[in-house]
Amino acid sequence: MAMPSIVLDGGETKCVLFEAAMDTKIKIDYKAPDINVDKDDPGFSPAYISVHVKPSNRVLDTRHHDAPVRSHFHPTNQMLEKTEGRIRHTFEVAGEASICFKAPKSRKGAHSDEKYRFHYHIHIADGLDGDEEDEGDGKSEIKADIDGHLTFMEKELQRIQRGMQSILREADFAKEREALFHKQTENMNNATMFWPIVQVCVLLMTGFTQASHIVQFFKKRRII
Repeated sequence: MAMPSIVLDGGETKCVLFEAAMDTKIKIDYKAPDINVDKDDPGFSPAYISVHVKPSNRVLDTRHHDAPVRSHFHPTNQMLEKTEGRIRHTFEVAGEASICFKAPKSRKGAHSDEKYRFHYHIHIADGLDGDEEDEGDGKSEIKADIDGHLTFMEKELQRIQRGMQSILREADFAKEREALFHKQTENMNNATMFWPIVQVCVLLMTGFTQASHIVQFFKKRRII
């Protein structure tokens, strides 16, 4: 499958946006064939991928309103130690994530037009693809032992349950966005009713004031 890609100059940062619900786990598969991952190289400069979530607009009496404040968020900032790999991030609140790719600084003596390619693929870890978050961190062997004691039916039920939880989170998020859209629509409707009344009142006051001035002018000139 072809992966989207971006091309960066040395030290440049570019971001892509990804919107998801609270507690959604995303996986970012990347390939960066042009970066140098040899830390012993005197010209080594690190490349980074970071994830920062901006909470969506909150609506009263919804989960968004009770979501944690920004100071409690834990952004992901991963230095790339391999030219290809995977980064994971969990949305602590529903909103829009800025997934940023930062290229290494240009090496001394290198051409100023040095470019770095980043290929990436962002997808949701819904628990249905058999890929668990704890692979490669020393816990996979423990999980494999536990899974060995589970029947096929139990493992299938777990996968289905994780998938249902992901679907419910997305449904809740869609409901929140619908509530926000409904609130904005109501505000627009109220504005369309309120402002014409204000304009009519202003016109009446202006007309009355001008008529009074004209009458006073005619009286002073003894025209009437």
